[in-house]
Amino acid sequence: MKTVILCYHKIGSELEEGRWLNCAPETLGAHARFFGRKKWPGVLPRDFAAARPEGICYTFDDAYVSAVSNAPAILEDAGYRGAFYAVPSLVGVVSNWDDQKARPLATWAELIRLSSRGHEIGNHTNSHPRMAELTLEQQIQELAVAHQMLNDRGLDSRSVCYPYGSFNADTLAAVSSLGYQVGLKLAKRPVQGESALELNRIVVSFSDSLPKLLYKIYVRPHLP
Repeated sequence: MKTVILCYHKIGSELEEGRWLNCAPETLGAHARFFGRKKWPGVLPRDFAAARPEGICYTFDDAYVSAVSNAPAILEDAGYRGAFYAVPSLVGVVSNWDDQKARPLATWAELIRLSSRGHEIGNHTNSHPRMAELTLEQQIQELAVAHQMLNDRGLDSRSVCYPYGSFNADTLAAVSSLGYQVGLKLAKRPVQGESALELNRIVVSFSDSLPKLLYKIYVRPHLP
């Protein structure tokens, strides 16, 4: 069995959310039911702090309202929980980094309810910058402020997700300085032997039906 971390963003209909950074609820449902039938254990990013577990991990960047509204019940019906990465300075507002495509972000109340249901709420920095473009001090500030805001609301933040997948050696130093042991990047392959601060995630697109997702997991990583 592999260790696969999937990266979703919005979870909504094409009519409401379009295709960009979106996955239809029925597609997520097909993914979750498949791995549930195959009895893949569900893991959360925080689990990687102590071990390298095998199984399937569902992550949702940015904590869009559509993801927080639709994904939890779909995952729970298949016996899973997910990790939702919030940008604290914009919780309850909109994803201003998306410019004209900005969409609503979940409120603190919604994130707290998710946490109470066993889902993980993680640190996605305070303002969603490209971390590799910042100084070490700026990166520490981005992470520290977000960490404090999450924990002040009872959300036990134990993992970091790098916006845009952007990170460098300073990012890893900043994450470690705050006591985090788990960090998520973007890649085109399942988790392998990388550091727990640089865990691979496979990005899921709107067109990723179950066969295409399985291609991404099993075939594409072996292509030259």
